[in-house]
Amino acid sequence: MIEILQQLMDFQQELDSNNLVIKEKFEYESTPADAAQIDTQRQLRRIEPTVLDYFAVQNGIDIKWKAADASLVENEMVGTVKVNPFSEVVKDWSGVVFFDNEPTDSASRKFFPVDFFADEAAAGFCTKDDYRAMMYFFQFEGDLIPLHVTFSSYLQLMLHAKACYYWQYLIIAINNKKENEVSERIKLHLPKVFPRFSFAGFEALYNNLRIK
Repeated sequence: MIEILQQLMDFQQELDSNNLVIKEKFEYESTPADAAQIDTQRQLRRIEPTVLDYFAVQNGIDIKWKAADASLVENEMVGTVKVNPFSEVVKDWSGVVFFDNEPTDSASRKFFPVDFFADEAAAGFCTKDDYRAMMYFFQFEGDLIPLHVTFSSYLQLMLHAKACYYWQYLIIAINNKKENEVSERIKLHLPKVFPRFSFAGFEALYNNLRIK
């Protein structure tokens, strides 16, 4: 996890040195989450383990950037990461993630946003049996979409995709073996902001990291 956090710091320097983007925010909480709370959750074995590994060394990330070119901003060439403190991640999300009319056995009732990057979507973990091994993408309706990666791998992929808005759709395109509107937009425009970005590189990294 320490190596991934170093990659995060490298990303900060990349944003600072890239005149094609405007860094609007780059904040992180270097103080770990409460150790007793982390230890309790490890014993319960309900949370994907690398989520706890992350919060044992850092307790939140808040990043925002946008393309310097306004026409690219119109094509949603912006970036956002919002990893909340652990105490907020594990709070009761009723009324936000799910509502009272949701079936009692619904996986969304046990979904906890970790990267709450948009008002209407998040990536997080699920504590329901048989859901605990990986991260999920959820737009607060329908089903949880499995990303087939741990949180540690999620962070690596997020950094490779430059935290581009809704970059998770790149994973969805790979898994569905079918392009979607968002993946096409990112493939077309993200290299205009980060010239070294390669979807082929992203796909290779994902296939290396994904849970088989």
